[in-house]
Amino acid sequence: MTKNKMLDAINGIVAILEPLSVDERKRAISAAGTVLGDGLALGEEDIVDEAAQSKRSPGRSAARNAAAYFDEKGPQNKGEELAVAARYREENEGASATTRDEFKAVLKDARRNFDDKNFNRDLDNVKVKGLFNRGGGGKEGAVLSYYGQKYVDALPNREAVKALGKPKGVGRKAPGKKAKKAI
Repeated sequence: MTKNKMLDAINGIVAILEPLSVDERKRAISAAGTVLGDGLALGEEDIVDEAAQSKRSPGRSAARNAAAYFDEKGPQNKGEELAVAARYREENEGASATTRDEFKAVLKDARRNFDDKNFNRDLDNVKVKGLFNRGGGGKEGAVLSYYGQKYVDALPNREAVKALGKPKGVGRKAPGKKAKKAI
């Protein structure tokens, strides 16, 4: 099984098990193992209670999740990293906007470099590409556009990203601007 298939399977399983109680999760995992013929009958000592683990090591599980999310998405440039960080916050923290400090924290948790010096330039570039809504980015934070959400959701599948097409207004000159004549 390739890494991406494995991550897809894990993400699917976690999504299904998340709304269940700890006991229901244990029974579901044990039953799945029995159905698959793996003889997987898990006892209480085999399944770590997620809440207890997060109490023992606060912040550590968030860092692992951010790193896993970035590994799964495979961003290839700073703009994609910013979009993946914003989408990570939307999905895991219910955030609708992301400030400079929040980008920095997610990228740090994901073990990625944060370019503080060029942050504004990088954010402006991804706004021009349509990944973030224009405006914002100040105190309220940058807002990932609908196209940006779909873009990150399609990653790491580059063919699916290409199939999205570009949003309206991207790659076009601003109205009223004329091209300079070459002499």
